[in-house]
Amino acid sequence: MKEYKEELRKKLWGGHLWNPSYFVATVSENTEEQIRKYIQKQKRE
Repeated sequence: MKEYKEELRKKLWGGHLWNPSYFVATVSENTEEQIRKYIQKQKRE
């Protein structure tokens, strides 16, 4: 980024390599409901 800043700024949205959003993926046999319960439990602890 330091070396090609101006060139990258023209090609990348806002000149950033990463955007502030996130991506989540899972490979398991858990159901959506099981995952929701796990997440809710994490918020309480």
